[in-house]
Amino acid sequence: MLSKNWTEFVVLVCTVAALLLLSEFLLESGDQSQDQTIWVTMSMCFNQKPPKDKYNFQTATLLSAYLWLRLTPARVIVTIAYEPSLTKQEDLNSFKNKLISIGAIPKLFVADPNSVCDCVAQSRWLRILAYNHPDMGEDDLMVISDSDVFITTSNIIKPLSGNFRAWVYWVEPALYGGQTFGISLTTLRKKDWRFILLNCSTCESVIETFSDVAHLTTMGDWTDVYGKHWESEQNVVTSQLLRLGLCSVPKTNRLAKMFMQNYNMSDNLDDSKTCYKGQGYGECRSWNLGNTWYEEVGGCPWYHHWYPLELLQAIVKHNQEEDFMRMFQDHFMHDDRLERMFFDHRKPYI
Repeated sequence: MLSKNWTEFVVLVCTVAALLLLSEFLLESGDQSQDQTIWVTMSMCFNQKPPKDKYNFQTATLLSAYLWLRLTPARVIVTIAYEPSLTKQEDLNSFKNKLISIGAIPKLFVADPNSVCDCVAQSRWLRILAYNHPDMGEDDLMVISDSDVFITTSNIIKPLSGNFRAWVYWVEPALYGGQTFGISLTTLRKKDWRFILLNCSTCESVIETFSDVAHLTTMGDWTDVYGKHWESEQNVVTSQLLRLGLCSVPKTNRLAKMFMQNYNMSDNLDDSKTCYKGQGYGECRSWNLGNTWYEEVGGCPWYHHWYPLELLQAIVKHNQEEDFMRMFQDHFMHDDRLERMFFDHRKPYI
């Protein structure tokens, strides 16, 4: 039989291990300047559009905003594009109030389906154009998030303590695949977002101003089914970061050939002081990419589209907000008509 002291020791070790795991997703103090606010901006089209109409982006947006607000000190702006003829006002108001209840700042935008930028295109650009928010300081950092980006840890903002001008977290698609910089988590100060976008304030003005790159495709023609100008925001942001010398890629990279043919590329350009190129911050997905989460040590810094259910339950419990889980009741039942939002890390591919 084990001694009482040994049993107490084992209990102590297990308790410490649990606390260490919990600390991975609890807020850390970090080195961020007290005078510099981090803003996370996301936007979505309130009216579900095929082929993504089987995924509930309203619920996903609530989850994404909740995780940013509980795991980091960031303020969160959610811009909601909607078509009045397709929208029930009471549903829109209910969604807006849910965002307010968790601490997010909702902004409404009326989308014209006949405009150069339809509802989906607006949802791609409004999160970037949120740098026009009047409460955002010139030196404040603005992080771009998709509405289905689900972070797992406060460590996600640690790179922002560095003194760069641009933070490209998801750089692997560009360096290894010749695609544009992944827009998710890309961060600049407000004044630098204005600088690279030439002070544009609307999706339509951006498409017109950067017409030479807005319509290019780097991911293949499969993106056409998602709506107008699907790649435009990544094209514009990537090309401007390269052309203005904030970030660079090798001359042999496909992006140099696409965006820099009429611009000088210096062999001596040193972007190590201006451009943070993240490694290991790419998306994780359970079913189609095979990523999972390990309760003993954690896992990916963020998941795209699907989130480990047990981790969310732990975060909600820590914040004593168990009622928040009621928003996801429909996602706990299997329904072939809907895409799931959560996965069981013990059975990640089922």
